[in-house]
Amino acid sequence: MRVSVSMVTYNHERHIAQAIESVLAQEHDGFEIELIIGEDCSTDLTAVIVNDYANRYPGKIRVVSGPENVGAQRNVARVFAACTGDYIALLDGDDYWISPKKVQIQVEFLEANPDCALCFHNVEVVDEAGTVIEIPDMSKMPARTHLENLLIGNFISSCSVLYRGGLIKSLPDWWNDVEMADFPLNVMHARLGWIGYIDEVMAAYRRHAGGEFSRQSATRQVRAFMRVLRELDPYLGGQYHTVIRRSQRRLRISLFATWLFVLMPPLRPLLAQLRTIVRKLYRPAV
Repeated sequence: MRVSVSMVTYNHERHIAQAIESVLAQEHDGFEIELIIGEDCSTDLTAVIVNDYANRYPGKIRVVSGPENVGAQRNVARVFAACTGDYIALLDGDDYWISPKKVQIQVEFLEANPDCALCFHNVEVVDEAGTVIEIPDMSKMPARTHLENLLIGNFISSCSVLYRGGLIKSLPDWWNDVEMADFPLNVMHARLGWIGYIDEVMAAYRRHAGGEFSRQSATRQVRAFMRVLRELDPYLGGQYHTVIRRSQRRLRISLFATWLFVLMPPLRPLLAQLRTIVRKLYRPAV
């Protein structure tokens, strides 16, 4: 049995070593772990660090790259395609795992629940220096959820997920035209089984100015999520059209609140609270 870890990275020289070391530190029994790193022609020393690790750990770390930068979506796609393990974990180059038993615990969970397509756990949110900013309140998260729940709001942090391998044979044609990778991957897998939640904090999600998604404006984040929902509707055969429409309406409220926030300073305290509430519908885990 083998677990493939998909790690995409670009200009993460300050954090990539910690991410890689957190994978190498995993204590596991009964399976192998391979780390596949998608290095997208970074302009800093990320490629040097990544290749050094690959040279030191041949057969365990493999680098997937190319002659030019392909962008986040295509980078995710080529690394995901290279992951042929029985299970697939995601870990961006600026995040890291904090529990050495993370992968073992999740593999055991999926092994015990063959009809579960993916499982995840809670994370701690850290800043650039690794200081904990918050730990999301997941106390009301059920142990078992389904695709409908996920379409209402993405409650899965990418560094926490473990997919059952082989469920997704190819990515849809619209993949390269959207700006989110983990959410559609979660949906594609959840279409084929239920979602399991493990109530432990086993990874750290880093929120910083250089983050691929977190550095974007709130408006752009909402629009990106709405675009993905539009593409997912026909992909799912219209079966979840009502749920998707409801999510889109909530996101429009968030956009409107953001617009008012800029134009009407006296209302900012109220609008900030409204925007935070609605925003959690599409990004509560991070």
